[in-house]
Parts: sequence; structure tokens; C-alpha cells
Amino acid sequence: LQRQPVLAFCSIRNEKVPIVPRKSCSPLLMVRVFSLPLRPVVGVAMMITGVAVAAYWNVALQFSGSIYEVPPGMLAGLGVYLVAWLWERSRAVV
Repeated sequence: LQRQPVLAFCSIRNEKVPIVPRKSCSPLLMVRVFSLPLRPVVGVAMMITGVAVAAYWNVALQFSGSIYEVPPGMLAGLGVYLVAWLWERSRAVV
């Protein structure tokens, strides 16, 4: 299947940044658990967006003291999936 490389990437652990798999792969795994359609490009975009938003949340906004950076990263990844799902749905109707 084309989806296996994306999920295999999620299992890689980085000792310096152990939180990265949770930020980037949790939304991806949630989509797969519910057996929703997922294109590999959307999966990679979800992971990149999750890490980018969490990094921005932590470094630029410095909100990690009040709200942990994982929820914003997860919500951003799910937002990417939602936009991609709506895009595909609108293209299928036309």
C-alpha cells in the first residue's frame, strides 16, 4: 500500500526531540484508525504542519508555559486533513 511509508516514518524516534512523533503522527493515526481516505501527500502535509505549528507555538509565541504545544500541532494537522477532504469533496461534486 502507498500509505505504509508514511506510517513507518511515524515510528522513528529522535532522542533529542521525543515529542515530534506525537505532534506530527497523532492526527495521521487518528485518520487511519477511522479508516478515512488519506492520500500520501496529505499525510506528509499533516505531519509537516503539525511540527511547524508546534515549533512556532513554542519558539515564536512562547505559549508552552500556559498551553502545551502538542494540542495546537495536532489540531493543525487535523485542519490540513479537513481542508484536503473538503477540497476533494468539492472536486467530486463538480
